[in-house]
Amino acid sequence: MADAPATPEAESATPPAEPETNEKPDLGDEGKKALDAERRARREAEKAHKAATAELEKLRQATATDQEKAILAAKAEGRTEALREAGIGRVDDAVRAAAGGRNVDVDALLEGLDRTRFLDDDGSPDRDAIQAWIDRIAPAQEQPGFPSLEQGTRSTAPALGSDGLTQALTRMVGR
Repeated sequence: MADAPATPEAESATPPAEPETNEKPDLGDEGKKALDAERRARREAEKAHKAATAELEKLRQATATDQEKAILAAKAEGRTEALREAGIGRVDDAVRAAAGGRNVDVDALLEGLDRTRFLDDDGSPDRDAIQAWIDRIAPAQEQPGFPSLEQGTRSTAPALGSDGLTQALTRMVGR
């Protein structure tokens, strides 16, 4: 007798997959030791890669022609200038964030500000220096607790059994 061809129902009759959980599997002591050893090996490999890359760059610079050296210097200068330009805009944002909620005209502060004095060597804004500068100019004022959320005028409601309550109900009901 010939075997019957496989039907789609038979092929799709796989058991349902287990639901995914966010729990980490218990590796046991040996698994944890192996994982720690793998992490150490990876860190050492990354350090070795960085050292090899730095050594390769030194060799390239040592064997570069005058023209290649000029190109590398121009690239480095362009990169520094681009980071400085991008950092200047980020200094404005950092000053606005640091001065938030204070009684100070931020636009007037930014008008004559030498933004380059707040840039790090890598062109990023020095947020700590900006915060210290803003604290000197406009010290933070202490808030005396939570502000009152009451708004508008308040009237007292008529007491039960008073004439005002009876009159209000009579007007509403119409009797």
